[in-house]
Amino acid sequence: MASPADGEEKTQQRILRIGTELFARNGYHGTGITELSEAVGLGRGALYHHIESKEDLLYAISMSLLRRMIAEAEEIVAESPDARERLRRMARALVREHATRKDAWALVITETRALTPEHRQSVVAARDRYEEIWAEVLAAGAEEGWMKPVDELERRAILGMLNSTARWVRIEGALTPEQVADRHLELLLEGLATD
Repeated sequence: MASPADGEEKTQQRILRIGTELFARNGYHGTGITELSEAVGLGRGALYHHIESKEDLLYAISMSLLRRMIAEAEEIVAESPDARERLRRMARALVREHATRKDAWALVITETRALTPEHRQSVVAARDRYEEIWAEVLAAGAEEGWMKPVDELERRAILGMLNSTARWVRIEGALTPEQVADRHLELLLEGLATD
């Protein structure tokens, strides 16, 4: 996606938001550039000033979500003194993210295959970086002695359980996203607790 100049950030964000809504409603392949330009309120030429292609927009949506989650996880790791607190905060952040940006995350999960190999590789690398932070935190928990070591299969199961909340958790639901994350984590940690 073209870099926004001063004053263009609002337009860029509007394109990301509306693009996410249209892709979520109609599917990536079911959304045309004409429909996107009309929904954003820009002519095709003006739209192409902000994005290089429809695929570029999907890539920008995917990377903006992943970069935000990586930055938040890195901040949590830097601020939290022990692995248990890091794990709790990261689980809460992940469930809250899915509750507030459900449509966008559904796109990242289901439409990544529509990306060019180069863009897909970047998205997978960002996803792997996020999972790597989780692996480091889970390994620290085992080193601290309050939980069993977790292998790659178990780590993916943990993340899969938290990610699956995207299908049903709501920001205005009976439980807050943080409460949902706490319940999931409690269940996990009981199973991973050392004797």
